[in-house]
Amino acid sequence: MGARQKLNGITIQACLIVGGVIGLVLQSWLVFFLASAVLLGLSLYGGEIRPNIGRGASSSGGRSFHNSSKRSSRSTTRRR
Repeated sequence: MGARQKLNGITIQACLIVGGVIGLVLQSWLVFFLASAVLLGLSLYGGEIRPNIGRGASSSGGRSFHNSSKRSSRSTTRRR
């Protein structure tokens, strides 16, 4: 089991535990499921849970952070 899977597992468990505490305090299964789903969704959206995109995916979860069309910080026109 790789590091990504371990971190994903810990994050999912944390979401379920926090959802369980919220559901226990309010004594509602519905609140537990809703809180857990919201926490899992936010963790997925925020990047804490990184799904396996497939073979050949970059280490950034399939996202590319470089921009090849980015211009240099210098101006393209010369001043005289």
